Amino acid sequence: MSARISLVAMVGVMGLATSACGGGGASSGDSGISDDQEVTVGISAILSGPAATSGQGMTCTVESYLEAANEEGGVNGYTFNVVSRDHQYDPSRAANIAREFVSEDVFLMLTDGTATMNAALPAIQPRSIPIMATADGAVFTPPEYEAMFGINPDYGREAAGGARFIIDELGETEAAIAYLNSEAGEPAAEAFPAYMEANGGTVVASEAIAATNTDYAAQAQTLKSSGAPVVYSNLLDTGLAALQKASDAIGYSPTWVSWFPAYTPSYLDLAGSLAEDTYISQFATPLTETNDKGVANYLEIMQDACPESLEAQSAQSASSFAAAIIAGVEEATEGDQELTRETFAAALEGAEQAYGLTPSVTWNDETHAGATKSAMYQVRDGDLAAVTDYETLPETE
Repeated sequence: MSARISLVAMVGVMGLATSACGGGGASSGDSGISDDQEVTVGISAILSGPAATSGQGMTCTVESYLEAANEEGGVNGYTFNVVSRDHQYDPSRAANIAREFVSEDVFLMLTDGTATMNAALPAIQPRSIPIMATADGAVFTPPEYEAMFGINPDYGREAAGGARFIIDELGETEAAIAYLNSEAGEPAAEAFPAYMEANGGTVVASEAIAATNTDYAAQAQTLKSSGAPVVYSNLLDTGLAALQKASDAIGYSPTWVSWFPAYTPSYLDLAGSLAEDTYISQFATPLTETNDKGVANYLEIMQDACPESLEAQSAQSASSFAAAIIAGVEEATEGDQELTRETFAAALEGAEQAYGLTPSVTWNDETHAGATKSAMYQVRDGDLAAVTDYETLPETE
């Protein structure tokens, strides 16, 4: 990889030891660390299918950050090896991969998706293998076990934030919702109408859509028939683009408001001109803030290593996990302390951290969830333009 960043500046790594990248010696036991101190990180992600851009962004980002750490000599004598597998957004595949990772003795695991994370837990939790996941923040509050960490906001609060924007900023009291027919969509299906109704609004249509859906004509017709001037989308990038195309084909042009995972390079390509003016929430530090240390490091790595994922929320979230891995290893091994899964997990707990692009993440005894604030942006000329300041997301029942 050509990007060589100052990881010392990013996470305060001191005393970097010279250590080669690549396959190390045999494992020193049930630790996920080889005899020559190589830490194996397993990634179970969506690498194929309609939501593949999510997993591809995560995988490329984590690989690139950890490779950059290796190129600088490692972290206190430890280097990283990444193994990635494709769960295709299928919980049964995710469960199988988790079992494989246990048998292969990975040190920690990363994954994307709430259902797929939950499917992995039965295999990894008994072994206290740390897991980092872009999943609904609610499942980390409190964490089911101490070694699980999230970065995404609570999906119910995220949907309530969308409803707040529609009422307060757009001045609309009627809206429809199109949401994922999955564990990721259920919180939005409850919280969005609850916030609308509690604040004088009405949800005139509610459409549950599977991530694997390919024909959106019926859903578009239902939304049009409802007369909703605004549609809140909890769909992934391909789903939002397809729904916008199907709506446009029947002359339905509402204002579109979307949650953060939908904004990817694939979404812009698939939606084309229909992406213009779509509102999309964001919780990471904007890439325009180039004076921010996390943003500067992210751009230096990603512009060369993962240019196609640069602006994807999945990649930006993954940068926080990758930076946290480096920081956790550094903190756990200060003073020549031996790295273990337990000391790594303990090192990540604190009042306030700033890993990657997600500032002020709080991982403590009460919660290992991620962001609690977001801002609304709008697609303008193929880029995101800020519409609101970052605000604390509304609380939900």
